[in-house]
Amino acid sequence: MAENLTYKELKARVSVIDVATFLGYQLDKSKGLSQPSYVLTSNGQEIDRIYIKNPRDPSIQGYWRRGTTKGGDVINFVKENLSSFNVQGRNDIDNTNIVLHNFANAVYTPPETSKYFSKYFQPKSFDINRFLRVENTYFRDRIFESRGIDRDSSRTFGDHIHLIQDKEASAAYTNIAFPYTIPGQKECVGYEIRGVGGFKSKAPGTNSTDGMWIADFTHAPQEVRNIYIAESAFDAISYYQINRSKIDLSSSVFVSFGGSFSDKQFKGLTDYYSTAHVNLLFDNDLYGKMYDIRAFMLLQNKSLETRINKEDETVHFKIEDKSFSIPIEEVSIRSFLHSSGMRTNNDELSINKAKGAAKDWNDVLQLEADTESKYSVRR
Repeated sequence: MAENLTYKELKARVSVIDVATFLGYQLDKSKGLSQPSYVLTSNGQEIDRIYIKNPRDPSIQGYWRRGTTKGGDVINFVKENLSSFNVQGRNDIDNTNIVLHNFANAVYTPPETSKYFSKYFQPKSFDINRFLRVENTYFRDRIFESRGIDRDSSRTFGDHIHLIQDKEASAAYTNIAFPYTIPGQKECVGYEIRGVGGFKSKAPGTNSTDGMWIADFTHAPQEVRNIYIAESAFDAISYYQINRSKIDLSSSVFVSFGGSFSDKQFKGLTDYYSTAHVNLLFDNDLYGKMYDIRAFMLLQNKSLETRINKEDETVHFKIEDKSFSIPIEEVSIRSFLHSSGMRTNNDELSINKAKGAAKDWNDVLQLEADTESKYSVRR
């Protein structure tokens, strides 16, 4: 068995530019080429911008952002964007290794103890006292309106939304925070944070292994008839707004994993709400479709191994002793079921995808509402 690549070997093979380009960042030539700038946009708005140090030498390449200390090397960049990759390791160390080995066209075999890159993953506990709660429903509503979400929807979910300021940040920006809890528990274990101009992050120390954003409108788990699970809270609320005439809120729970999810997260949720119908609202892209397949397999209590092969543009699947491949452009729960010979129980699981050009349910809402030019939100 080939040994895993070392930190030094991975940095020599994988650049920040490789990962950023894969995630959709594009070169902004107007900023020059000595430290080239790559920008990520959504619906015509700039979400993120990074500047590349040592662009010609991956082994010492890094990135930085203006006005913030957030930056580092390719390890930091992958760790920062882990939720954008469909990986299923034991922890963030394994997941980062899997992503980097995939980019290096190598296979990562988790060791008995995850020693690689441990200095990047020093355990940090979530400290809710780091954040100042702000009472400003007007600001909250305007942020939501900039995403096409109306005041009725934002106020419907108001008890499950915080407005916060980070006391340790260089500037006192106010952001929306979706509090993370563990199913069946009340303690806040983290925040999914969203702000002006597409800003998004998670609070340091957020428990993304067990916790998630949960908007439960019932009084007891046995009352829950439907769980709606999305990659972001914005998507979950958008789906509610589009379909609220069909949704019985008093028997519903809305959930966001903030991107990818761990097996423990998903099983913890579905075990707690064991009698509920699962409605998946994941993005209409490759990773969203892979999340559909993972969720289905978890509901079947079956193990699944996957690998995306960029060279032949296929996804390889392994279920117990059966292996098969599906072209990336054809990956879906339907093609997976056809190739695997498995069947889904419609009474147990529903998959709801954004239609047309929309990538996710908030895109659907914004395209319908056309609100981007109508609202301007300032910090």
